[in-house]
Amino acid sequence: MKIDLPKQEWVSSLMMDFAKGGFFHNRNMLHLTFTGNECPDPETMTSVLELILGALPKLPKVKIIRFSGLFSPSDLLMEAFVRSLTDYGMEVQIVLRETMPPPWWRRGWTILQTGKTTVPFAVSEVWYTPPLAPDATSIPDIVRMPRNGANTMLYLGGGLSVKVVVDFMAKSEWSWALL
Repeated sequence: MKIDLPKQEWVSSLMMDFAKGGFFHNRNMLHLTFTGNECPDPETMTSVLELILGALPKLPKVKIIRFSGLFSPSDLLMEAFVRSLTDYGMEVQIVLRETMPPPWWRRGWTILQTGKTTVPFAVSEVWYTPPLAPDATSIPDIVRMPRNGANTMLYLGGGLSVKVVVDFMAKSEWSWALL
Protein backbone atom coordinates (compact mmCIF):
# COMPACT_ATOMS: atom_id res chain seq x y z
CA MET A 1 0.00 0.00 0.00
CA LYS A 2 1.53 3.28 -1.11
CA ILE A 3 1.33 6.19 1.32
CA ASP A 4 1.10 9.61 -0.32
CA LEU A 5 3.99 11.93 0.49
CA PRO A 6 4.03 15.72 0.32
CA LYS A 7 5.99 17.04 -2.66
CA GLN A 8 9.65 17.14 -1.69
CA GLU A 9 13.00 15.84 -2.97
CA TRP A 10 14.19 13.85 0.06
CA VAL A 11 12.06 10.68 0.04
CA SER A 12 10.80 9.18 -3.21
CA SER A 13 8.33 6.67 -1.74
CA LEU A 14 6.77 5.36 1.45
CA MET A 15 5.02 2.01 1.30
CA MET A 16 3.54 -0.50 3.68
CA ASP A 17 4.27 -3.91 2.22
CA PHE A 18 5.63 -7.34 3.00
CA ALA A 19 9.42 -7.64 2.99
CA LYS A 20 10.91 -9.51 0.07
CA GLY A 21 13.96 -11.55 1.00
CA GLY A 22 16.13 -11.89 4.04
CA PHE A 23 15.45 -12.75 7.66
CA PHE A 24 12.27 -10.65 7.74
CA HIS A 25 10.84 -12.10 4.50
CA ASN A 26 7.03 -11.76 4.33
CA ARG A 27 6.98 -9.53 7.42
CA ASN A 28 4.68 -6.51 7.12
CA MET A 29 6.77 -3.34 7.41
CA LEU A 30 7.20 0.18 6.14
CA HIS A 31 9.62 0.78 3.26
CA LEU A 32 11.11 4.24 2.88
CA THR A 33 13.07 4.95 -0.32
CA PHE A 34 15.45 7.91 -0.30
CA THR A 35 16.53 9.96 -3.32
CA GLY A 36 20.11 10.76 -2.28
CA ASN A 37 19.30 14.40 -1.56
CA GLU A 38 19.64 15.93 1.89
CA CYS A 39 16.54 16.67 3.92
CA PRO A 40 15.95 20.36 3.15
CA ASP A 41 14.55 21.36 6.54
CA PRO A 42 13.09 20.03 9.82
CA GLU A 43 9.54 20.62 8.56
CA THR A 44 10.04 18.09 5.75
CA MET A 45 11.41 15.56 8.21
CA THR A 46 8.45 16.17 10.54
CA SER A 47 5.89 15.76 7.74
CA VAL A 48 7.39 12.38 6.74
CA LEU A 49 7.59 11.33 10.39
CA GLU A 50 3.91 12.19 10.91
CA LEU A 51 2.92 9.98 7.94
CA ILE A 52 4.95 7.12 9.39
CA LEU A 53 3.41 7.53 12.84
CA GLY A 54 -0.05 7.51 11.27
CA ALA A 55 0.70 4.10 9.76
CA LEU A 56 1.98 2.53 13.01
CA PRO A 57 -1.39 1.10 14.18
CA LYS A 58 -1.54 -0.97 10.97
CA LEU A 59 1.80 -2.69 11.67
CA PRO A 60 2.30 -5.84 13.77
CA LYS A 61 3.71 -5.72 17.31
CA VAL A 62 7.31 -5.38 16.11
CA LYS A 63 7.28 -2.20 14.08
CA ILE A 64 9.95 -2.25 11.38
CA ILE A 65 10.90 0.43 8.89
CA ARG A 66 13.39 -0.40 6.16
CA PHE A 67 15.43 2.35 4.46
CA SER A 68 16.64 1.84 0.90
CA GLY A 69 17.62 3.90 -2.11
CA LEU A 70 20.36 6.52 -2.20
CA PHE A 71 21.62 8.14 0.99
CA SER A 72 23.31 11.51 1.34
CA PRO A 73 26.40 11.10 3.55
CA SER A 74 26.14 14.73 4.65
CA ASP A 75 22.43 14.75 5.61
CA LEU A 76 22.51 16.43 9.01
CA LEU A 77 18.88 15.58 9.84
CA MET A 78 19.08 11.82 9.21
CA GLU A 79 20.53 10.97 12.61
CA ALA A 80 17.70 12.88 14.32
CA PHE A 81 15.18 11.17 12.01
CA VAL A 82 16.48 7.69 12.89
CA ARG A 83 16.52 8.58 16.61
CA SER A 84 12.91 9.84 16.40
CA LEU A 85 11.79 6.58 14.80
CA THR A 86 13.52 4.46 17.44
CA ASP A 87 12.08 6.67 20.20
CA TYR A 88 8.64 5.77 18.85
CA GLY A 89 9.53 2.07 19.18
CA MET A 90 10.43 1.29 15.58
CA GLU A 91 13.25 -0.98 14.50
CA VAL A 92 15.10 0.80 11.71
CA GLN A 93 16.87 -1.25 9.04
CA ILE A 94 19.02 -0.07 6.17
CA VAL A 95 19.64 -1.77 2.81
CA LEU A 96 22.94 -0.89 1.14
CA ARG A 97 23.91 -1.86 -2.40
CA GLU A 98 27.68 -2.20 -2.75
CA THR A 99 28.26 0.94 -0.63
CA MET A 100 29.60 1.79 2.80
CA PRO A 101 27.08 2.91 5.41
CA PRO A 102 26.59 6.68 5.58
CA PRO A 103 28.21 8.46 8.56
CA TRP A 104 24.85 9.08 10.24
CA TRP A 105 24.09 5.33 10.43
CA ARG A 106 25.27 4.19 13.85
CA ARG A 107 24.18 0.70 14.66
CA GLY A 108 21.18 -1.23 13.61
CA TRP A 109 20.03 -3.98 11.30
CA THR A 110 22.21 -3.56 8.22
CA ILE A 111 21.64 -5.46 4.97
CA LEU A 112 24.32 -5.48 2.26
CA GLN A 113 23.34 -6.54 -1.26
CA THR A 114 26.49 -7.50 -3.12
CA GLY A 115 28.06 -9.65 -5.78
CA LYS A 116 31.57 -9.06 -4.43
CA THR A 117 33.48 -11.53 -2.27
CA THR A 118 34.57 -8.90 0.26
CA VAL A 119 32.21 -7.54 2.91
CA PRO A 120 34.03 -4.40 4.09
CA PHE A 121 32.02 -3.74 7.29
CA ALA A 122 29.98 -5.63 9.88
CA VAL A 123 26.44 -6.40 8.73
CA SER A 124 23.37 -8.28 9.93
CA GLU A 125 22.60 -9.85 6.54
CA VAL A 126 24.53 -10.35 3.32
CA TRP A 127 22.43 -10.85 0.20
CA TYR A 128 25.11 -12.38 -2.00
CA THR A 129 24.50 -12.85 -5.71
CA PRO A 130 27.81 -14.05 -7.09
CA PRO A 131 28.52 -13.21 -10.73
CA LEU A 132 28.50 -16.65 -12.36
CA ALA A 133 28.50 -18.16 -15.78
CA PRO A 134 25.32 -20.14 -16.54
CA ASP A 135 27.23 -23.43 -16.30
CA ALA A 136 29.12 -22.55 -13.09
CA THR A 137 29.69 -25.41 -10.67
CA SER A 138 30.96 -23.39 -7.69
CA ILE A 139 30.46 -20.08 -5.91
CA PRO A 140 33.39 -17.84 -4.93
CA ASP A 141 33.67 -17.72 -1.12
CA ILE A 142 33.33 -14.52 0.86
CA VAL A 143 36.96 -13.84 1.72
CA ARG A 144 36.63 -11.08 4.29
CA MET A 145 33.80 -10.21 6.63
CA PRO A 146 34.18 -8.26 9.89
CA ARG A 147 32.27 -9.61 12.88
CA ASN A 148 29.49 -7.55 14.42
CA GLY A 149 29.25 -9.48 17.69
CA ALA A 150 26.28 -11.48 16.42
CA ASN A 151 25.62 -13.98 13.70
CA THR A 152 25.58 -12.67 10.16
CA MET A 153 22.97 -14.20 7.90
CA LEU A 154 23.81 -15.06 4.30
CA TYR A 155 21.27 -15.27 1.50
CA LEU A 156 22.42 -16.60 -1.84
CA GLY A 157 20.73 -15.26 -4.94
CA GLY A 158 20.85 -16.24 -8.55
CA GLY A 159 18.86 -19.47 -8.75
CA LEU A 160 21.74 -21.73 -7.70
CA SER A 161 21.43 -25.50 -7.64
CA VAL A 162 21.35 -27.37 -4.33
CA LYS A 163 24.67 -29.03 -5.19
CA VAL A 164 26.40 -25.68 -5.79
CA VAL A 165 25.02 -24.27 -2.50
CA VAL A 166 26.01 -27.35 -0.46
CA ASP A 167 29.51 -27.35 -2.00
CA PHE A 168 29.83 -23.65 -1.16
CA MET A 169 28.86 -24.29 2.47
CA ALA A 170 31.24 -27.24 2.80
CA LYS A 171 34.24 -25.33 1.40
CA SER A 172 33.53 -21.91 2.91
CA GLU A 173 35.82 -20.37 5.52
CA TRP A 174 32.65 -19.39 7.40
CA SER A 175 30.11 -21.57 9.21
CA TRP A 176 26.70 -21.30 7.58
CA ALA A 177 23.52 -23.01 8.75
CA LEU A 178 21.25 -24.29 6.01
CA LEU A 179 17.65 -23.25 6.69
